[in-house]
Amino acid sequence: MKNKFRYLIGMMSLLLLGVGCSDILVPDLSEEVVTLKGPVSGLESSQQTLTFWWEELDLNVDGYRLEIVSPSFDSVVQLIAQVEITEGNTAEESLSAGIYQWTVIGYNANSETKPMLYDLIVKDDSTANLGSQNLALVEPVENLVTNATNINFLWQELEDASSYKIQVASPDFSNSTFFVVNETVLTDNYSAILTEGDYRWRVRAENETSISTYTERTLTIDLTPPEAPHLLNPIANDSISLPVMLTWEVDPQSKMDTLYVYADENLDVLVLKQATADTFFELNGLTEMEDYYWRIRSVDEAGNTGDYSASQRFYIND
Repeated sequence: MKNKFRYLIGMMSLLLLGVGCSDILVPDLSEEVVTLKGPVSGLESSQQTLTFWWEELDLNVDGYRLEIVSPSFDSVVQLIAQVEITEGNTAEESLSAGIYQWTVIGYNANSETKPMLYDLIVKDDSTANLGSQNLALVEPVENLVTNATNINFLWQELEDASSYKIQVASPDFSNSTFFVVNETVLTDNYSAILTEGDYRWRVRAENETSISTYTERTLTIDLTPPEAPHLLNPIANDSISLPVMLTWEVDPQSKMDTLYVYADENLDVLVLKQATADTFFELNGLTEMEDYYWRIRSVDEAGNTGDYSASQRFYIND
């Protein structure tokens, strides 16, 4: 009987000792933090299904608990998710558009880790749909006429675009054989060397799931200078009194003329240089009883400068 009693006492002692050892082996997690890896803090995403992941602790844990709230843990309006994960270090959750904070807590039977908080914004998925967005072109300006052949095309970036399609055609996009540029680029600009002619150019934004509509503009490259003007009045060697009304004819492509009046036949002594958009000019302030010579030079819209007209003499009488 005594031996049985001693055996029971011994077994109870071993059981109690085992419980005590188990308590001692459970780590205290209260000063530990689970390091969050992604989504990175502050991310603004148009993807609504996200993978949350973190670094596993070196200490023994029973599992991890993913917690997502809106808008923040300081002012919780809604508990979005509270998911326990006993294997692995990832979890996938689908979220609607909104502002969130999330954390992962490691836990065991006696304690849990302190939270590390990450911010997250999920945008309305419609913002990623480029079909409803307009791409703004910057340069060349609409209907530009230029004598430059190295053209830099520039447009404003769209936030959700991953690339841009630029096309240039001459004279328009009615036939694919007219295309001179058909490129996809990752930047908001593109340069091309073009020849003389009329062009249409357009750009659209693209991403993995959608495209924007094209935005178009017209461009003209003009390398041909205007023809020299034809002087009308006064006629060559005319003798006239002040004021003198000068008139001339120009090439239809002329946008601006420059009038030159000289006091010598060699055209060295310049008396007047006057830019005008008209084809006439009233001349005053000349010396009576003197010879004068005049000529005109035209510039077109593209900036091409034509040849001088022939020069003509006139005489100011008294």
